[in-house]
Amino acid sequence: MERLRARLHSASASLQRIGESVPQTSSNANDRCRRLAAIAPGIIAFLVDDARIFIINSTASAGPEPHLLHLDQGLPTGSRELIASPTEHGTFAVIADRGVAVVECSNSNTTASVIHVGSSLFLRRPQLKVLHAAWSPHADAFLGLLTTDEKLRLFDVASRKSAEVERFRLRVVTAGAGPISFAFGRASGWDCLSVYVLAEDGAMYAAAPIVPIGTRISIKTWTSLRDTATAAMEREEEEDDETPNGSVGDPFKPPSTRDSSSERMADRSAESSPQRQLDFSSANKFLQSKFGCA
Repeated sequence: MERLRARLHSASASLQRIGESVPQTSSNANDRCRRLAAIAPGIIAFLVDDARIFIINSTASAGPEPHLLHLDQGLPTGSRELIASPTEHGTFAVIADRGVAVVECSNSNTTASVIHVGSSLFLRRPQLKVLHAAWSPHADAFLGLLTTDEKLRLFDVASRKSAEVERFRLRVVTAGAGPISFAFGRASGWDCLSVYVLAEDGAMYAAAPIVPIGTRISIKTWTSLRDTATAAMEREEEEDDETPNGSVGDPFKPPSTRDSSSERMADRSAESSPQRQLDFSSANKFLQSKFGCA
């Protein structure tokens, strides 16, 4: 086993050409490959001149040849990135500055349907742009969009309506340093219910729990979270019983004297508004104080 590990560690990766160049339709500098994504085992999609998508099957016995994917609708203007779905083979998102589309390939990978996401939002907000997009790893068809208004929107793209299901205000600590990217947590425990956010000044934040309807987690993870939360609540009740009257923990004192970060976070989570305000510095303290994690 040690010899095998040593060989794997010392071996260098080989680069092998698997397909021919995409046919060029003009001499325009923009007529070139921009991004690619592995959308299924052995199936690669790549974006050309922000309007066309080519498919190549790297396992084809006759030799991989790129072919144009025929779309039933056009792509967003200025398309710049492809993001493959982590759960659905043949499905990927196409990202532009002012638009997002989800492409669902046919079984033959020759034709595809296009679902535009958030079209009415971008029509109403001409200055709004997409900063980052990512698929949720815990649902079949949830796509998250971070936009220049510092909001994270989750869309259910399972239907052609691509409805917005949740919206979060990403309030970071440093003034003038807004969020620029995000990532969904993937591990077990509270990580799978967390979203990590990167700000312009390099600071990183975590918000949890973010659990839109349709999120899937294992029974083992759910049981662990439930037991952890129950134990934390029992400990808090015991501490409240031991708190002297008139202290900061007294529930009968005015709200201004009970302005702890955990209570502020709990108040925001209880709001009925579909737009939830998330203060990440408070979120981290809330998780630490309530559940022993961040």
